[in-house]
Order: sequence, then structure tokens, then C-alpha cells
Amino acid sequence: MGAGEAEDVYADNDLFVKGKATLLREGNDATIITTGTMMQLGVAAADELFNSHGIRVRVYQMASIKPIDHDSVINAARETGRIVTVEEHNVLGGLGGAVAEIVAEIGSATVRRIGIDDRFCGVGSATCLMKDEGLSIENICSTVLAFTG
Repeated sequence: MGAGEAEDVYADNDLFVKGKATLLREGNDATIITTGTMMQLGVAAADELFNSHGIRVRVYQMASIKPIDHDSVINAARETGRIVTVEEHNVLGGLGGAVAEIVAEIGSATVRRIGIDDRFCGVGSATCLMKDEGLSIENICSTVLAFTG
């Protein structure tokens, strides 16, 4: 899907560094890893989970998928045990796949991928397509809640 306007979620001192993740929210109950414009959904979902359920969710924004920040993924897996990836991309061969591969090698967490399933994406407005693909704050929250009970 195309890039559009995105809300600014970075602090003034945050830097974009290829191959490194930016920590947008602290938390140890679960981790949301985003890329691109999905960062604002990840942050909003983390805020909603804390405000409504007291669940503290770590949120990372991946500056790049290749190279990917292995250390941040491994730390999230070991420290939270639950990772949800969120991307405007096919869940195969993108952020979700890369994170799942890293976690599979260390075997210490469960990964759920939110993105476009391995099929042809429909045609329509960005809002319509995002809803059809489950790219919503509500879906992210329900996915995290399924992990944390």
C-alpha cells in the first residue's frame, strides 16, 4: 500500500539508523514490532492496552528489514516472550517473516504476524484495504490480549 501522512511518534532526539530499531514504548508484557507507517498503529495499540488493561507493551519501529536489528528482536523475545509484528506488506518475506526466523533460531518466544496474508490484496482506498487486512488498532489489541489473557 502507498505511503501517506503519518503522525510523528518520535522524540526529538530519536535518530533513523539503518539496521537499528527505535524503541517507541517500554514494556515487558509483550512486544509490538512495526515498520513504516504502521508505527502509529503500534503505538496507539500499546497505549490502549495500557489504558484499558494495564498491559505494558514494548513497541519497536524497525528502520529497515534488511538489515534487521537482530539484538532488539532477540531481547524482545527473551524479555517479553510474545511478539506481534505489524506491517503493510505480505506476512511472508517481510518484517513478520524476518522476525519469525530470528525467534525460531533462539526458540524463546511466540510470534503473531499482522499484515497482508499470502494472497493478492484487493483494490480500494487505503482505509478500506487496511480494514480488510486487519491492520487496525483493535486487531493489534485483540492479538496481544490473546497472548496475555
